[in-house]
Amino acid sequence: MLTAYSIAVQFFSNPLLLTQTKFLWILGVTMTYDQVLRHFGSLTQAAQALDVERQNVHNWGARRRIPSKWQLKIESMSRGVLKADASAKREAQEIVSYIRRNGKARA
Repeated sequence: MLTAYSIAVQFFSNPLLLTQTKFLWILGVTMTYDQVLRHFGSLTQAAQALDVERQNVHNWGARRRIPSKWQLKIESMSRGVLKADASAKREAQEIVSYIRRNGKARA
């Protein structure tokens, strides 16, 4: 019988199974820079679609992290094809809750 524990042992004991995408998924990172570029076609096209400077998009790749607010916008623009990280969604919920309680955004 397969249990979550036995599956995890098999997964981590076989280095061929541990791809970058799976590793990021385990960490809760669901949207990668490469996925964004593939979805939009190129760095320039991604920047144009998101209405940001090309350098901003390039910096996401250099930092290996897409900022939360952009993840949410990309998820919306891709109609759910690309998923924002759980942390990005949690951060957005915290901001909305804060605004509802205090009537303004925090600095």
